[in-house]
Amino acid sequence: MIRSLLTKLLRRGHAKPPEEETSGEVFRPEEMNARLLAITESAHDMIATFDLRGKIMYLNRAGYELLGIRELTEKNGYLERYMSVPTTLRLVKGLRIALEQGYWQDESEWIVEGGNILATSQTVVAHKPEGADEPYFSTIVRDITDRKEIERQLLLAKQAADEANEAKSAFLARMSHEIRNPLNGIVGLTHLLKRSPLNDVQRDYVRQIAVSSNSLLHLLNDLLDYSKLEADKLTLHAVPFRLDDCLERLSGMFAVLLGPKPVELVIAVEPGVPDILVGDHARLEQVLLNLAGNAIKFTETGCISLEIGVVECDPTTVKLRFAIADTGIGMKPEQLEHLFQPFVQAGEGTSRSCGGTGLGLVICRSLIERMGGQGIEVVSRYGAGSTFAFELPFRIEVADWLSESLSAGLKVLVLEDSPVMRDHWLSTLMRMGCQAEAVADWDSAERLLSEQNWDVWIADMECGDMHGEETWDKWKKTADRRGTAILCSTTLPGRDALLSLSEASRPDGFLIKPAVRQQIVHALQGLLDRRSASVPPAIPQESAALPRLSGRVLLVEDNEINRVVLTKMLEDAGLTVHAESDGQQALRKLTELPFRLVLLDLHLPGMDGFEIASRIRADGRWHALPVIAVTGQDVEGWRNVCRIAGMNDLLRKPVHPEELFRTLSHWLSSGLQTAASSVNGPEAAWPDTEELDIPLALHRLDGKTSLYLQLLERFRQEYADLATQLDAWSDEDAKGPQRLLHSFRGAATHLGAMPVARVALALEEAYRLGRPSTELIRALEARLRCLMDIIEGIINQKRR
Repeated sequence: MIRSLLTKLLRRGHAKPPEEETSGEVFRPEEMNARLLAITESAHDMIATFDLRGKIMYLNRAGYELLGIRELTEKNGYLERYMSVPTTLRLVKGLRIALEQGYWQDESEWIVEGGNILATSQTVVAHKPEGADEPYFSTIVRDITDRKEIERQLLLAKQAADEANEAKSAFLARMSHEIRNPLNGIVGLTHLLKRSPLNDVQRDYVRQIAVSSNSLLHLLNDLLDYSKLEADKLTLHAVPFRLDDCLERLSGMFAVLLGPKPVELVIAVEPGVPDILVGDHARLEQVLLNLAGNAIKFTETGCISLEIGVVECDPTTVKLRFAIADTGIGMKPEQLEHLFQPFVQAGEGTSRSCGGTGLGLVICRSLIERMGGQGIEVVSRYGAGSTFAFELPFRIEVADWLSESLSAGLKVLVLEDSPVMRDHWLSTLMRMGCQAEAVADWDSAERLLSEQNWDVWIADMECGDMHGEETWDKWKKTADRRGTAILCSTTLPGRDALLSLSEASRPDGFLIKPAVRQQIVHALQGLLDRRSASVPPAIPQESAALPRLSGRVLLVEDNEINRVVLTKMLEDAGLTVHAESDGQQALRKLTELPFRLVLLDLHLPGMDGFEIASRIRADGRWHALPVIAVTGQDVEGWRNVCRIAGMNDLLRKPVHPEELFRTLSHWLSSGLQTAASSVNGPEAAWPDTEELDIPLALHRLDGKTSLYLQLLERFRQEYADLATQLDAWSDEDAKGPQRLLHSFRGAATHLGAMPVARVALALEEAYRLGRPSTELIRALEARLRCLMDIIEGIINQKRR
């Protein structure tokens, strides 16, 4: 049957059908090359010749061995004997391809004598001799059964490894949640304990508890990140972010890591580095924190620098170089060879003295590569320090008009004994538009203070000739006589020591080392605001800007310690808290009292957080109620799942107070109060208008009302004639209106003008698609006119 099928399928295209037997004239042995025959006979692969019906005309020695026969007979001399029906059909199709293209290759199964099935790779070549009635074929068949078995075993091993990785990841995720619950209690209770009256010994114990719990959290995060990288489960998120914001957050962490160490840490951003980038800022901060943390860990004296500069730049993208250099212990060449091996540190002594898992650099390198970098470049000399550098590409979101200097023209005197820090201060202040001069000792500073008038004096409190309270009193009195405000550049312990002084002896402001550009701008602007408002010197910036919230919050948490900690944190922020441990009780409480926000643990007994959120969203009464999830698992991995379930945001355990306040402030912005607004009193009340979310904007600016008024004035000057600016763009530059609307939208968002920003977004998208409508343009004009009238009224009211 198969033989006739072969004949029928291959007849097409031939004028004369084949006879039952093939003439032997084509294959006369005397016409065959003796050398080729010797080669085929000695080959390890089966080599055969067959006709259209599958009859084997020639078979080499290896072919007899593979098929398990001694000679070709009428019974065993056809290919159909060694192939299943599907394999035969595939061969027929392959022979057609060979007739058209000259050859055909495939893998197939052969059934040999004894019933054994062999996996083979097969090549078929078509021959069309002149004068012959029909073509014939040659084939080379290789037994790949062993190779296929190895591949099958490898596939099974890979599947087993993947399943093991999945099981490990699931186990680590569960363990992470279980570990983070008690860790959340430790971190939260430590935070609350630090706010209570303590003696020096108790305060030191609390500090050590905080350090230990943070170290445990760091270890846990490293192990989870390494597990996700190993299983290729770690995801990156590209979103717009401000580089200054990242550096400000990092500087606070660096200050804690530095503690009382006599080490200067410089964060230097070269001119030309865009402030608003698009990328995964959380992972960038993780890399920088790890590398700078290592530098702090291995440096006892000297200087550490984090420098950021531009490598390549075009209108839409930029490549930045990040370099962290230190004057620490350095490394030997043999230590560098093992630097990026997991669970390995520079040496046994290093591991014991400094701790850690040896995973930090491995994770950093993997993250850099995933973000588009080429790994980490390391230069180190034993006893002289190390430099870790890497390059990363970013998209540029929009020029940041808010980042320009607001301190132009200020005369600033800097007292700093470190040459590196003096250069850094001068370059930073001059780029901000200040008139700056730096000196290395008090005598030089006193001379300049007596000779010239200075607006601000920035004093390094760890300067070599700073000798206690008497020296400080002398500095303070000199500055007060000259009308010069003092900003103290100091460590966290140094700030605490200055706060213990009487109010009259305290400085006008603080800069906690290492201070970044944004913190310096805020500090200088704060001095200007207080001077213009005649407000007495304030307490440190981080204390003055603590948010005060209002309203009733529903907390759903089954762990008793976590309930106590979160309740206290929320009450300290000014909120009224109702805490429940059960989903049914929480839903019942929602029907009894009005709430402004729900803080919801995802993993609850009985009804979990996802079901609670779904029921809240299903009820029209709570459609707009903010729901914030709290989990001990990976935030990024669960964020989309939570959004699908109807939740607005996500916090990860252990919940840090700053992150909690920042998240709540965002979703409770209408109830936000700041130190600045409370100082100004009721006469400084702001208008309540839907066009401007003023509380939210003031919160973003740390309550700086003077700064907000300046930005409103600038916005009015730049965009009052926005419609005219749009008309001015020619049709040849189709992207001009998009860029203008993009900049306008970013500025409006910063000021809290969300309605006009939404219309601008719709018009920007219309321009991008080439379909700007007259209705959208008119809608934007109407919104903008209304907004400009409100801004003009605010400016006139506040500047009377």
